[in-house]
Amino acid sequence: MNAFSQAVMSDFPPMSMPARSILYRLTPIGVGTAWRESLDSYFCRLADAHCLTPQQLAMGVVLPKIDSLTGIQKSILRRNSTWQLSCFNGMGNVASTWVKCLEILTSYSGLSGSTLLSMNGCISQVGLMARQKRWCAECFSMVNGAEGLHGRLIWEIQCVTACRIHETRLISTCGCSPSERQSKFRRKFLPHICKFCGRTVARENSCSERATEREIAVARLVARFLDSETFDSRANKDYLSKFISGAKDQCADGKAAWLANILEVNKSTVHGWMHGQNVAEFSHIVSIAYSLGCEISDIFSADLTELRPLAVPPRRRQKGAGQRFDRSELDRKLEDFLKQNESLSVKKVADLLGTSPRTLYIYSNELTKKISARHRAVLHERATSSLMAKKNVLRAEVRAMLAKGVLPTRRRITERVGMDALTLFRPQDKILFKEVLSQERMLQDAAKQKKKENDKASQNEKEP
Repeated sequence: MNAFSQAVMSDFPPMSMPARSILYRLTPIGVGTAWRESLDSYFCRLADAHCLTPQQLAMGVVLPKIDSLTGIQKSILRRNSTWQLSCFNGMGNVASTWVKCLEILTSYSGLSGSTLLSMNGCISQVGLMARQKRWCAECFSMVNGAEGLHGRLIWEIQCVTACRIHETRLISTCGCSPSERQSKFRRKFLPHICKFCGRTVARENSCSERATEREIAVARLVARFLDSETFDSRANKDYLSKFISGAKDQCADGKAAWLANILEVNKSTVHGWMHGQNVAEFSHIVSIAYSLGCEISDIFSADLTELRPLAVPPRRRQKGAGQRFDRSELDRKLEDFLKQNESLSVKKVADLLGTSPRTLYIYSNELTKKISARHRAVLHERATSSLMAKKNVLRAEVRAMLAKGVLPTRRRITERVGMDALTLFRPQDKILFKEVLSQERMLQDAAKQKKKENDKASQNEKEP
């Protein structure tokens, strides 16, 4: 390098090569909106961008990276089909590990927004994620380019069963028949492709059912929550205790029983939420927002400004609660049941009278006990007679087989007698079969021994 070149290069700072990622730096679709992409959809598109199947990308790149990060050799994280699990988009160890690994491999930070990791520790994982993939076919149909052909995170939440735009229920099948199914080696694993027939699930004239008003309202509540800043920020663990305590004062006149009536839950559940003893499911959070007319983000931020006093609905009367009977009339009806030839259980009698067994025991204890004892005695007699009949059948067949020199087995007896004649020959009757077989073998051995003794005695008499 000459002096001129050195002088020119000295005027510029040294350049450093930016870090390179192992995989493409693919950006999730719909970041920060209600249509944010789910993590499994992102992983499928990432595999397709590398001309690989999700299994090949998992086995060749992701799982070795997980081994180096966690050091775990055998767990649910080591499966090449982990991306198909319902917990993949949730808030557990699977979601957090895969998010961390994919962020390192793609050099893209922010993949946690494609899962529910921001609510980890604030809600229960029970009933959070849907067991099977669901989608709205009309949402895929209205997309012009490939930008909207992605799986939505909102479709992975169990309590969301409808599309807020088209007001139809989500579907989990494209309607293909078994004859139309193709090999997995001939189709792509993409969110808008059916995993059975390999065709697009987009339908212009979809046969989806019309959703109810509550299902549509729930879908809109969850969509607004995913579109808010509260979803991406971690909530305090005592958010529900503060919100329920404030809602009790502002909506139910300070009475927990009234609030429980409004929310359609037990009073003990409300007290558990108020004192932080119970961790609420996400479906309960959505139900609280729907019943009180507020947003889900208001519950997680403990914002009480939108709450208003509500009318307390009447409590649903339980079966048999609050009923009053004329005891003499009730005793007469129960005596009529005792006079019948057919024996009925207390539950059956209570159903015929339109009440509950507990009410019968309260208002007519002695007669109810007689009905119960009579029914138990009849059941015991039936069981005893059935057992004796079954033992006689087993004994006769075992004797016939032993006489022919055939080893008696339960399968052979069933084939000889037939299941219609031996309907009670169940697997739990193995002890009875062994008992009968043991008794018959003892009798057979005793008969053989007696025959030997008789033969020996007769032979001794013949000898001079």
